[in-house]
Amino acid sequence: DALVTAVWSAKEAVLKALRTGLRLDTRQVQCLIHGPLSVTDAWTAFTPTVAATVAPDARWSGWWRRPVEYADFVLTMVEKQDWKSKIQD
Repeated sequence: DALVTAVWSAKEAVLKALRTGLRLDTRQVQCLIHGPLSVTDAWTAFTPTVAATVAPDARWSGWWRRPVEYADFVLTMVEKQDWKSKIQD
């Protein structure tokens, strides 16, 4: 099922961004992906959330897509939003 694959891939993307990989319990990461997952070349946003004990004050953005040329695959990527460092005096 593409939705299950997308959620797992999204969790792995967050864990890679945290540089922990599967050493961290995957239940510490939640990824809210709204289905159905259409086959498209457009990136669609999803909401990743990491437990406060793992990444306090961190906000995340995520995107997924199922490319037309590889419809059996789900691609995901995440970005940590570092709001504190962007605030200027």
